[in-house]
Amino acid sequence: MVNVISCSSSFLKKDKSQEPSPLLDISPKVKLTKLWSKNVKHGLGKLKNQLPLGFDQSNVYIASDEGLVEKYNFKGKLIWSKRVNQLSTGVGVGEANLAVVSKEGDLILFEKIKGEEIWRKNLSAEVLVAPKISKNILVVQTYDGRLIGLDILDGKQLWVHTVDVPVLTLRGTAEPVIENNRIFSGFSNGKLKSIDLNNGDVIWEQRVAISRGESDIERIIDIDASPLVTSNRAFASSYNGHLMSFDKSNGRPLWRVKNSTYKDLAEGFRSIYSVDDNSSLLAFDFDSGDIRWEQGSFLYRDLSAPIVFKGYLLVLDFDGYIHIMSQINGNIIGREKVSSTGTNVPMIAKEERLFVYTNDGKLVVYNLENIIPKK
Repeated sequence: MVNVISCSSSFLKKDKSQEPSPLLDISPKVKLTKLWSKNVKHGLGKLKNQLPLGFDQSNVYIASDEGLVEKYNFKGKLIWSKRVNQLSTGVGVGEANLAVVSKEGDLILFEKIKGEEIWRKNLSAEVLVAPKISKNILVVQTYDGRLIGLDILDGKQLWVHTVDVPVLTLRGTAEPVIENNRIFSGFSNGKLKSIDLNNGDVIWEQRVAISRGESDIERIIDIDASPLVTSNRAFASSYNGHLMSFDKSNGRPLWRVKNSTYKDLAEGFRSIYSVDDNSSLLAFDFDSGDIRWEQGSFLYRDLSAPIVFKGYLLVLDFDGYIHIMSQINGNIIGREKVSSTGTNVPMIAKEERLFVYTNDGKLVVYNLENIIPKK
């Protein structure tokens, strides 16, 4: 298998002569207030690996490139810190356990209270997304096209689902979503699948993209973004493909629009938000797929995945600025410099807090407040 080294927009943008758009002056109406921050030793590493944060009801779990795994409560107190092998994934968190995968392919399970290692199992494959834990089953999606279910008690393989990986792919893997004994995940062959958590059987599958084009890059159709699953819908978008809405129960396609992205989607105000491969931010109507608005002020600024936080839409650019926008029309109403770099890790909103893990190894936690005009 040949793979594209990076999914950064600087590599994939179609016209490499394009420079990032300069930031325009704004009149801020909201602001981010820092609650606390931590410097994570080695952070995401020189290659700025994708090591997303893990959460439970009152704690955040963080992993570094060099194998540091730490647990903080939501007030910023360090609960425990462990060091294992160099890591290729962030932390997957379950009810009583958490799991990571090393660069050597070792799946490592810990208990959550003290961070003691329970077992480890070599998967004989590279893993780039955090494991998922639901009840007594641990799910891992490997870079070579396997989705594996394992018994959380001893790591025994329960089932495996395998797809053929195209010759050329993006350097990434979609993170599965587990809901009500179903796994929703996208694959490098451009398909979204709903899979039974207990036995690995396919409940339904649908194609989001078909390989077309003359160049190798044009024929890439990976689904690297995690599916967005709501109460009755499943949304998926692929590189060089479409954004599609499906009936979650049976996979029936509801609408399809042209959209090329490898970043996670967000949902709010009956809109689906997507950052395309040129860093345009688009809002699509939840029910029809019609474009509600497009924010083109961030072209080639290598935006993060969008996130909805306290009623507003946020993205983080390559220069370390968080931009805050109205969900109604995409107008920019706030901006905050969080670091000297951007992030390859999605920002996460939990318990009225915004968690940001930057490429230079900072874990920063914010609140969002309205700016009161001076009289």
